[in-house]
Amino acid sequence: MRIIAVFLFFLIDCAACTFITPATPITDTVLAKPENLSLDAGIHSEKTDTANLLTVHAWHLFSDSLRPDSFVLRLSGINVLKGRTVVTIYNSKHELLHTEIFLAIDMLFPTDKLSANQKEDSILARLTRFFEDSAFFKPVSADPNVFGIDESNKATWDEACAGKSSFGFIFSYYHEGYEAILYSRKLRKVVKYDITD
Repeated sequence: MRIIAVFLFFLIDCAACTFITPATPITDTVLAKPENLSLDAGIHSEKTDTANLLTVHAWHLFSDSLRPDSFVLRLSGINVLKGRTVVTIYNSKHELLHTEIFLAIDMLFPTDKLSANQKEDSILARLTRFFEDSAFFKPVSADPNVFGIDESNKATWDEACAGKSSFGFIFSYYHEGYEAILYSRKLRKVVKYDITD
């Protein structure tokens, strides 16, 4: 109990925590709040038509400056190369903020010259690191010229910069490029930005 209590205190205190659970499906409706988490909290097994190949679960400040949001990545399919990846973001009230769906193969560079096994290993490694700290950024310190800001999303960028405690998240698609998202508290929704190379 003492070890769990120390772990929970660390989890609440840190801005980002990540758990990786191969082959263990996680249901959308039972994600526990960070303050109630144990190592097994929110992870449940269920039968699916296709195998759940990888689950990555992380908590990071995003839509709220005090309470971390839940970031969940699930890779499922008959195998990694034909798999589909679903990323969902929930706030601390278990409300869905954003869903992103892409093919696992998009995690490979078009120029990658690899065997089938090497491709699978590379995809799994990149998905495992999907929520690493470098994927989160503070708009106030980021170069706005990189984020394809126009009139449709400039207000949200300015709002995030004014808040100074806001975080954005970058989706790294090795095949398609990069895309960033911010949460607008005024609009109560996620806004996307296309990152220029």
